Amino acid sequence: MKSDLFEIDHFAAIDASTKAVFRKWTKSSEEMKHYVVDIAKKAIQKYDDAHLNSICKDIKEQLDKKYGPLWHCIVGNPKYFGTFLMFTKNVYIDFMLGPYNIRIFQTHSSADM
Repeated sequence: MKSDLFEIDHFAAIDASTKAVFRKWTKSSEEMKHYVVDIAKKAIQKYDDAHLNSICKDIKEQLDKKYGPLWHCIVGNPKYFGTFLMFTKNVYIDFMLGPYNIRIFQTHSSADM
């Protein structure tokens, strides 16, 4: 099956079916990438720019429900955006959706380590 994801350079790829620009990602499944973009689009449509925290909360709650707890979501715009974080292997996706920069990752609880 041919993927709709094609490489632009070593750091980014466009998903032709979702129009999302994936900048960095781990070995997340294609299904997970598409699901993340879908729930991000819905959250962005639901709230305006003044409610970025609500967009994050919606995305996080949907990921917790589908893939288990301890998901984190950061949403910003090209002018104001920065993070420093640690994440669990194979559960990190960084993409752009229109003017929004979105980073999604999962961590382990201290009990899991």
